[in-house]
Amino acid sequence: MKHFFINSAGTIKSYIHAAAGALRNLVSSYYAKNRKDRTRMMVLFITLLILVDYLMFCYHTDKNIFNIFPSIPPIEFRNTINVYVPDATAQNIMKETRRVQLPDSSEDFAGMLFQFVVKGSHYDNTSHIVPVRTDLRKVWIFNGLCVFDLALAPLKDDAILVAGAQEAFRSAVEKTVCENISSVKHVEILVNGIPGTRIW
Repeated sequence: MKHFFINSAGTIKSYIHAAAGALRNLVSSYYAKNRKDRTRMMVLFITLLILVDYLMFCYHTDKNIFNIFPSIPPIEFRNTINVYVPDATAQNIMKETRRVQLPDSSEDFAGMLFQFVVKGSHYDNTSHIVPVRTDLRKVWIFNGLCVFDLALAPLKDDAILVAGAQEAFRSAVEKTVCENISSVKHVEILVNGIPGTRIW
């Protein structure tokens, strides 16, 4: 074991002497060159130092060395649409602008618009206008008509019945769907497949 440490110490000492000799030779060769070559060597040394510093930074931060430029911002696929919702008194219809990503089918888009109207305004507390939890069973679009079929749902526990709310809700749904889906000219809301039935 003692011989091992002696040999290791000798090996380390020889490495240090070799490194010191190489450094002396490098310094001697640096001063032996003309001013132009010394400037070139200095620029190369500083560049190498910066590169090594960058590699060490990437290593310690677990970052890809080629991740230099900022990521390309994602393409904006959302569209601006208008949504109409009854106000808190159900006496007026308010127009609001939303940014949404459009679904592939018109039926899915119509269902999305229906839910927007159900949830109410983004800027005012109008959630009480629809006092039931709507369950949209099916959506059809044909011959300019959009049909929503709802499941009959009980009133919410904290339901507040506002006079004229159902008529205002139906009007807001029709206005929203017809404006955003050009092929739709009229909207019909069924309950369990039955037309003319009250939603609540």
